[in-house]
Amino acid sequence: MALFQNRRSAAELDALVEYLPEAVIDRLLERRKAKRREAAEQAQQQQVGAAAAEPGGGAANEGEDSELSFDELVALSQPADLALDAFACRGVVNAPPRAAAVLSSLMLAPGRFLTRFSVVAQSGEEMVLTVDLQLQESLQPKYRGLQVVKKWFLKGITGEAACPGDLPSKPEPCWGPEAVVMAQLEALQAGDASGVFRFASPSNQAATGPVERFAGMLETDPFRPLLRHLSAEVLRTVQMTADNTWLIVGVRSNIPTDEPGITQRVVYSWSVRLQEPGAGPLCSCWMTEAVQPVSQNLGRL
Repeated sequence: MALFQNRRSAAELDALVEYLPEAVIDRLLERRKAKRREAAEQAQQQQVGAAAAEPGGGAANEGEDSELSFDELVALSQPADLALDAFACRGVVNAPPRAAAVLSSLMLAPGRFLTRFSVVAQSGEEMVLTVDLQLQESLQPKYRGLQVVKKWFLKGITGEAACPGDLPSKPEPCWGPEAVVMAQLEALQAGDASGVFRFASPSNQAATGPVERFAGMLETDPFRPLLRHLSAEVLRTVQMTADNTWLIVGVRSNIPTDEPGITQRVVYSWSVRLQEPGAGPLCSCWMTEAVQPVSQNLGRL
């Protein structure tokens, strides 16, 4: 955590690659090679053979170095390689945290160790991050050969809101995008249009307001399933950029279907954005930019 907190540049995070197992690094290097090969082939096709005529052609990257940067690690890794969720990205990856303190440590098993940190992100968002370390065998240089040693490797960093279950009553920097979406869903379930509108970004409010017009929009076919819905669940959260979070929400509406006892199910996408200094008192608040239906009549979610 100190490396995240004290870094002066993103390049300093490259040291974290050393804390990944060799097998994971090998997979990521192969993945990078495949992506570069695919990009070279696409470039050749677009240039109608021009790239193939150049010295080296598309094979220029085949013998490249075996080093990975932290940015490449994040871009190439999958959850099985390294679990970095949206909380981790906002809290420590995209920018150094304002503050971090150890809450607890726990040895789950002889080869697994968890540490929980209270973290305040650069934006002011408050969260709890869990760092997952696992003990694995590794090859280490030794005089005239190699030796097998056991080392602690980083398995993942995942997070949650600082106060799980609590929801904001108004936009504040301490609340993350997940809490904002849940607050809007609670207001939608209660049929409270003003409560939903409160968390819409200034650009969103300018496009859909005033609140009376916004309330009428909620009654239209695309958004009617959200009003007084029976239940809702965040299915997926993706940190698209440092200031934009994308959430997929499954909603079970109160609108009946042709099947007895089954109501309409709809999936929506929420785009939530961190407000910039020009937003005045809303600066550093996460607010909803847009909500769109993705699919409907899905049956059971």
